[in-house]
Amino acid sequence: MNCVPWASVVAIAVAFAIPSQGADADVSHTEVLNKLEKDIGKKSVQEKELYLALLLQTKQFSKGVKAYSDLFPNEQDDVPLLYIHYRLLAGDLEFDKSNVVMGRLKKKLPANARLLHENGRVIQRRGEPNLAAAYFEKAIEIDPLFAPPYYELAKLSKDRKQTIQYAAKALSLVEPGSDMAKDVLELIARLQASEK
Repeated sequence: MNCVPWASVVAIAVAFAIPSQGADADVSHTEVLNKLEKDIGKKSVQEKELYLALLLQTKQFSKGVKAYSDLFPNEQDDVPLLYIHYRLLAGDLEFDKSNVVMGRLKKKLPANARLLHENGRVIQRRGEPNLAAAYFEKAIEIDPLFAPPYYELAKLSKDRKQTIQYAAKALSLVEPGSDMAKDVLELIARLQASEK
C-alpha cells in the first residue's frame, strides 16, 4: 500500500479546498508564497509542493509551471505532486503536456472519478464537448455520488429535460450553500429565464 505523506495531503488541501475569499485570502496566500519563495530550492519536498499548490490556488499557472520544472527537473511519481503539475499545465493551457501528465496519473489511479472529471474539464476548455461529456459520464459510472460531473453535463446538455435531470442530481449531492450548489442554482435560474 502506498502511503501519502501528511504534507502532501496538506498541499492538496490547500490547492483544492481553501477558497479564495476576497482581499484577506489573497494577502494570506501572498504572505505564505513570499515566505516559501525565499530559498525555495533549499526547502523540503513538502514545502516545494505547498508552494506549487499555492501558486495553483492563486492561479499563477505560468509561474507554477516554470517553478515545477525548476524544482523537479526529473520525473516525479508522487501522485499529489503529479496532480498539481497537471492542474498547473492545464491552467496554463499547455494541453499536450497536461495530457502526458494525466496519462501518468491514470496509470497510478486508473479508476478515479476526480481525475476523469478534471480531464473532461480540460478537454472541454480545449473545445471538444462531446469527448468531455464521455469523460464526465465515465466519472459518474465510477463514482455516482461525485457531483461535479453531473454539473458539467448539465452545462453541456442541449436538451432541457436532461439539463434539469443532471442539475437536480448535482444539487442533491452537494452541501447546501456550497459554491457548487450556488453554481447549479444559477444554471437552473438561467434555464428558467430562457423559457420566458
